[in-house]
Amino acid sequence: MSEVEKNTEATKVAKEKEDKKKTSKDRKPGLGSKIKNFFKNNKSEMKKISWYSKAQTAKSTGVVIVVLLVASVVIGLIDLGLSSLLTWIGTLY
Repeated sequence: MSEVEKNTEATKVAKEKEDKKKTSKDRKPGLGSKIKNFFKNNKSEMKKISWYSKAQTAKSTGVVIVVLLVASVVIGLIDLGLSSLLTWIGTLY
């Protein structure tokens, strides 16, 4: 191969690599497109959710509040009992 043919071949290879880089960049979506797709997909997913009725939500909320109150009282009584026990043990020494 002559020097001219080597340069021409190298130039062709370089152009092919450059073209591949350009096409890969062209395929990447921009930030605006990504944001648009996110909200579009989000809206689609929100439609698939089965929501509870207001009555069922209120009932569940009431159950949660009652359980929290009962748990608070139980933990408070345990704490009071243990602190009294430690105070009593402290008076022995």
